[in-house]
Amino acid sequence: DELRTATGPLASRDIARAILAVNEQDPRDRRLLSEHVRRVSKALRVAKLEGLVHGVSDKGGNMVWTSKNG
Repeated sequence: DELRTATGPLASRDIARAILAVNEQDPRDRRLLSEHVRRVSKALRVAKLEGLVHGVSDKGGNMVWTSKNG
């Protein structure tokens, strides 16, 4: 839902932080955040192949994502 309701592109890390917050987990936990960033990134790559999201590199070379459905 975070990506669908976003007003602009989001990085995988931002989406992972939102997931942790919703699940009442500490987004400051670096190990936990890294694990979730990896999972979110994988899911978004698969969604990109299925045509559900659009991903581009930002100025720093990081992928940012937008939903194609809204």
